[in-house]
Amino acid sequence: MKLYQQSIGEGPELVFLHGWALHSGIWSTTHDNLIRRLTQGYRVTMFDLPGHGHSGDMDEPGFTDTVSIIAEQMPPTALLCGWSLGGLLALQLAHQFPHRVSGLILIASNARFTRTSDWPAALSSATLDNFGTALMENTAAMVQRFLALQVHGSDQQRQQLLLLKQAVNERPVARPWALHRGLDMLRNVDLRDRLAAISQPALLIHGQHDRIVPDPAGPAMARLMPQARSLSIKGAGHAPFLSHPEQTGQAINDFLNT
Repeated sequence: MKLYQQSIGEGPELVFLHGWALHSGIWSTTHDNLIRRLTQGYRVTMFDLPGHGHSGDMDEPGFTDTVSIIAEQMPPTALLCGWSLGGLLALQLAHQFPHRVSGLILIASNARFTRTSDWPAALSSATLDNFGTALMENTAAMVQRFLALQVHGSDQQRQQLLLLKQAVNERPVARPWALHRGLDMLRNVDLRDRLAAISQPALLIHGQHDRIVPDPAGPAMARLMPQARSLSIKGAGHAPFLSHPEQTGQAINDFLNT
């Protein structure tokens, strides 16, 4: 089961994992993109997740299987950068393979995406259930609705939505089974009890106006992780690397050079 990947640059390994319904091309969407910033001094590898982009059809892996597939194909040791669903996968990789993950950069991600009484910085279960129903009724419309939610409330949201739509269309659309599997992960996976065991240095970046992963999720996770620090980007939504590439890129560079 081979994942599509692209590697750029030379140096220590840095692996990027994208979010639900997108593909690895999202990291290079803007003119002032993260990949251009980070290829100086690093070997950057970007994966398309199973059933997304060029990775094509597979055996419909669930969460643990997807983590294992990535682990088999990523470099022996790497720092991981995950956005949204990609951050959830990166967290599990850091917990399951601590000797192989040297650090974490989580962008607009969460240890649990479904809200509970003791974890309010998340989506309501009803919202995720509605996404699932909408997927079965009209997959294309549901993806467009999700893209709009990602930029809601952020600076220049119309421009960011256009960038997201353009990125989606640059590669084959995510397969319906992959969208359902990914939504199941967002609905059901809970990694909060593993955060205390993740001892790698970690940077948690969140957007002030994120409607999918509310801003308080960053500090809440950082309090449970031994070497994590959180950063809120003012005016950003769920994709701060698109809306605020300068601030996001600077924060990541500062973290890498610490």
